Order: sequence, then C-alpha cells, then structure tokens
Amino acid sequence: MLVATWKAAWLKGANAAWANTKPLNNPFETERERAAWEAGRKWAEQNPNRRADRPPRFAHPLRRAADATLSAAAPLVGRR
Repeated sequence: MLVATWKAAWLKGANAAWANTKPLNNPFETERERAAWEAGRKWAEQNPNRRADRPPRFAHPLRRAADATLSAAAPLVGRR
C-alpha cells in the first residue's frame, strides 16, 4: 500500500509540473506524500512528458518502401 500511495503522489507532482500551472502548491499533508509529490515535480521539470499525444511511429526508418504498399489480403504466391 505504501508504494501505491507514493507512486500516486509522485505522478500527481509530475503531472502538475507538465501542466505548467502556477503556483505549484503541494496538496499533501503527510511528509511521505509531500516528498513523493516534490520528487515527481522536480523530475518532470527535467524530463518531457512522454505520455503526451504524438504522431504514430513506424517500426524503424530503414523499412523497405514496398512494405507500406503490401496488403494483408495479398496472396503469398511466389513469396518465400
């Protein structure tokens, strides 16, 4: 239970930093939760929000040009 509580407070701190709302007031009363929230806020100020919406990525930049045109319903005749 302690880990789940700490993680929830840390995530709220990170989300507060990413939301860019001022002032950043720590909403927790217990010392453990306040410390977790502060740790999440500090971490988020140095790291981008990787959960933000972004365009989909293909597997890798060196895929064959023909891969995108192959149909899943195409017959596999002559392919090995």
